[in-house]
Amino acid sequence: MPASTAPRLLDGAAAGALARARSLELEELLAIVERSGLRGRGGAGFPLVEKLRTVRRNAAGGEAYVVANGYDAEPGSPLARTLLGRSAANVIAGIAIAAHAVGAKSAYLYLHPEATDARAAAERAIAADGELGVEIEIALGPGGFMGGEESALLAVLESRRAMARQRPPYPASQGLRLRPTLVSSVETLAWLPLVAVEQARAGTKLVSVTGAVTRPGVYEVTLGTQLGDILSEAGGTNAKLKGIHVGGPTGGILGATRTGTRFDFDDLRA
Repeated sequence: MPASTAPRLLDGAAAGALARARSLELEELLAIVERSGLRGRGGAGFPLVEKLRTVRRNAAGGEAYVVANGYDAEPGSPLARTLLGRSAANVIAGIAIAAHAVGAKSAYLYLHPEATDARAAAERAIAADGELGVEIEIALGPGGFMGGEESALLAVLESRRAMARQRPPYPASQGLRLRPTLVSSVETLAWLPLVAVEQARAGTKLVSVTGAVTRPGVYEVTLGTQLGDILSEAGGTNAKLKGIHVGGPTGGILGATRTGTRFDFDDLRA
């Protein structure tokens, strides 16, 4: 079950996070991010600190970009919309902290065109903080599943068709407008204010529980929680459990006996 003492993305506020991040030497800030164990929440689980360092190194003092992916390609899994609706200020502060870390002056918050409430919440958060130190533009994708893929969204931002491109090169070396670009999910970036202010461990993950459960919806669970406990958090199943589909359309299906599997990057990969 979710740990009540852990910093919570959906509830937690981190006032003064951007000022705190700017007050630190860059290497100290990156060391704090590294100690937090923050890994990408978009699916790959890549350590964020490695992306930050790579983008900054490749930019070499030149132009760099940050793209916060809040596209929610799967309609039944509105993780970014839920997070922006409840904690838009942390998302915006996280984008600004990431931009500070990589030396970017321009950033984009990339959303699904139907995410009207999330967009409004983000606009209010941007307007409320006049000291972001980075220009954040809200950009809308085309709709459809492919619009949220990493290289496809970069194509959209360049006014091209949303099509995935072959990699390498990766965005960290050659991304938006052929410049080093940090592409990260809004959930990942929303951790940065909590990490900067509280030196928190990034120990929870947002999940969307759908299907034959009593209370479908978005939940924040502690990494390492058993899949069966996550189903219980959603009120339990209301029909015979035949399987557990983990990871959305590109994920896999586990047998009904796998309720003891831990929800964690490495356990699910195995």
